[in-house]
Amino acid sequence: MNSEIDEVHAEKKWGKSKDSKLLQHFADFANLFKAFIGCNYLYMSYAFKQSGLWLGVAGVVLITLMTDHCCHMIVKCKRILVDHLVEKRLSDADGYKSVRSGNNSEEEIRNQIECSLSYTDMGRLVLGKPGLVIVNFCLIITQFGYCIAYFIFIGNTLYSMFPIVKYPVSSTGAVINNATIRPNESWYSNHMVNDLYTSNWKVPVLPTNVLAHTKENGTHNIQHKESTSPPLQYLVLVPLPIFLMFALIRKIRLLAPVSAMANISIFIGFLAVTTYTLIGFEVSESVQAYRISTFPVFFGQVTSAFEGIGVIIPIENSMKGTRHTFSGCLHGALFSVATIICGLGILGYLRHGCQVAQMINQNMPLHDIPALVVSATLIVGVLFTFPLQLFPVVEIVEGYFFGKGRIFGPKECTKSNIQDRDESTGLLPDRNGPELGQFDESVTSVSFVVPKSVAVWKRNILRAFLVCTAAGLAVLLRNKFAYIGAFTGAIGSTTLAFILPCIFHIKLKKLDVLTKVKDVLIITIGVVGGCFSLYGVLNEFINSPPDFCPPTHLNVTRF
Repeated sequence: MNSEIDEVHAEKKWGKSKDSKLLQHFADFANLFKAFIGCNYLYMSYAFKQSGLWLGVAGVVLITLMTDHCCHMIVKCKRILVDHLVEKRLSDADGYKSVRSGNNSEEEIRNQIECSLSYTDMGRLVLGKPGLVIVNFCLIITQFGYCIAYFIFIGNTLYSMFPIVKYPVSSTGAVINNATIRPNESWYSNHMVNDLYTSNWKVPVLPTNVLAHTKENGTHNIQHKESTSPPLQYLVLVPLPIFLMFALIRKIRLLAPVSAMANISIFIGFLAVTTYTLIGFEVSESVQAYRISTFPVFFGQVTSAFEGIGVIIPIENSMKGTRHTFSGCLHGALFSVATIICGLGILGYLRHGCQVAQMINQNMPLHDIPALVVSATLIVGVLFTFPLQLFPVVEIVEGYFFGKGRIFGPKECTKSNIQDRDESTGLLPDRNGPELGQFDESVTSVSFVVPKSVAVWKRNILRAFLVCTAAGLAVLLRNKFAYIGAFTGAIGSTTLAFILPCIFHIKLKKLDVLTKVKDVLIITIGVVGGCFSLYGVLNEFINSPPDFCPPTHLNVTRF
């Protein structure tokens, strides 16, 4: 009944024009679509390499259905909590008097709570302080992982844009970097895994010192390829000054033009990469139907690709007057995203097989002028997406360090020294205003507002430290772009998308046996899939096996 009243009032506010309705529906769909898609399509072809073709398709379908179901579940749980908080507010003497006096109607109270409730609040309300810590930890892991991946992407893309110099390797050797290299000498033992000139191919340590194979007049030639670029670890640090400047911005509204430019650049990059993949398309002979051993890594990568679970509640809160269309918009957005990322992933894997790169744009002919323009466009898109990914991390970490009673925060915090909402980072709701905190005093502030008494230079140092930490980790993991996504998916995304929604659902509702079994099954899939995915990623980080696949059916003759 209350939702129907809301819809009627919202209809009066937004007007009854069909054009305005269509525009609002389109905006809602666009918000949900953008929440689930970003740069995730770049590593989907590599994800299919981990799973194989048909096992990967089945995995994407399963993860899409689970994500859709759990998104609806988290919204249902939010509405249950809103009803509970409204009832509790009206049962208080102050709330009852406020409604009777006409200062606040029940509808206004409900709207205030709905607009302020976040995923973090739900964790605290349902699970107490552990829930708050778990949600914030997963949000930090997820968002910070994206920040690290952006450093790696820009560094590797810049690296691939430099010219390549080729040196022939013959029986007498070749002079490379002022050193004479011969096929059977120790240089290859240091840079290769097996004996190049036996039936087993040696595997180069990428991205430097790559071997190229060509065949002319029936003779096989081996060439050593040397990039003219600076070392990759230096290129990974190129965006650091720009990211440091972005980190000092405190008003999220200032980033609106930046966000628009990022969206346009990423969309253009997607179209260009798809076009290059389709040009001269042939199915690689190295495509596999399934790969069980590395499928857990695929699970983490795809779960991370559906990155919008953390903003589902704010988006649903914003759909005033159109909440009845939320389910349809969500179905459409997730189906569209799954089709796009799965489609490009399949095309890239079919085209390149086991030679597909961790970033699909690196399988393009990178030294063609159009390809260089595409790479530059992708760099711009990722560059301007970084601050939006960093903001939630900064807001949570600053709250833990500089909030009331925290390590470097003031002992006491009054309303007079709280920063204005526009001066804060502005992504997490402020609980110090006339919102959730007043309705339930047992629910302490779960989102953080930094008092004015905290010196700006202290906050700037913390922000710079976060960015530099991301840069340092990116240097260490500079060849592991796709595995960063798998890591964030294994820990953060599986918890936020699958495990917590089902736990909330079980604790908030009286469920029948079948529904409870279904929720427990999803939790089990999330826990088991996350653990195996984490093991696979950590194994990759520790052992660091080279990622290379030689051409199939190739017989290399000895020189």
